[in-house]
Amino acid sequence: RQNDALSVLFLMDHSASVPERVAARELEYVNAAASTKARKDTAGILVFGENPSVELMPAATLNVDRLHSFVGRGHTDIQIALELAVAAFPSDMARKIVLITDGNENQGSLMDGVRFAAAHGVVTDILPVTYDYGREVMVEKIQLPDRVRENETFDLRVHVTALDEGPAELTIFRNGVG
Repeated sequence: RQNDALSVLFLMDHSASVPERVAARELEYVNAAASTKARKDTAGILVFGENPSVELMPAATLNVDRLHSFVGRGHTDIQIALELAVAAFPSDMARKIVLITDGNENQGSLMDGVRFAAAHGVVTDILPVTYDYGREVMVEKIQLPDRVRENETFDLRVHVTALDEGPAELTIFRNGVG
């Protein structure tokens, strides 16, 4: 028996690197894209950050107004999200992943995840998320001596980079006191 139905899983990046306003636009896109699918096809949602969560298994209808999955926003592991997506698909349909991400992974490997999906017959399309952080400031490095004796003075060096010029304030806390 031949089946030409398609099952699509939308993988939505909800890690800390993706601003809330952008994550809301991701969901709008998913709902709009799912509304154009053929009647025989299915669509679902998987949300990821530090870990993945299947928000909605592939189903005949997809129209979600908000997400309920908690995925930990501290890291981005695209590889584990792709691996879970492959396992979540129905086995009797063609399978496709639409990966919606900014690509700022800090765990796992996107390429290893894509290769894993391909080895299981799953096509992966990537929809890059773009955004602009105005006035972003980043702490790039903090330098301290390896060892400090009690009551010994020491130097603390903080390397900070700002995308735009402007005033800034850096507060360093010691035992909860700034």
